[in-house]
Amino acid sequence: MFVCLNCDHEFSPRSSNAEQRRCSVCHSRDIILRSEYERIEFAVVEYMKNTVFGIVPIWDIVRTLKVREGMRLTDSFTVALMGKLYRDINSKLAEVNGNIQKLYQKMLEERTRTKRGEL
Repeated sequence: MFVCLNCDHEFSPRSSNAEQRRCSVCHSRDIILRSEYERIEFAVVEYMKNTVFGIVPIWDIVRTLKVREGMRLTDSFTVALMGKLYRDINSKLAEVNGNIQKLYQKMLEERTRTKRGEL
């Protein structure tokens, strides 16, 4: 299965050994294998979860993956990939950001109690 990075259309190649070149809906060349996209998306989410506040720019992550895995990406493909990643990981990171907010509130409460001499 392929996925278009511009319109999110998922499709299969016409034959089993064919390599799809364009999206059949928007005719974009910015397509990627679904399994490869999911692997990149997982890596981005994990990388952002392991940062202090989860605020690593997606560009830095994509660039790191590009260098580490030897990916050759055109400018338009990179921009389309970053856009799709941003759209897809917002919901996944909302949970992480909620946990970070709770942790931050807990730290503030402990700090306040320490200043008051309660601890």
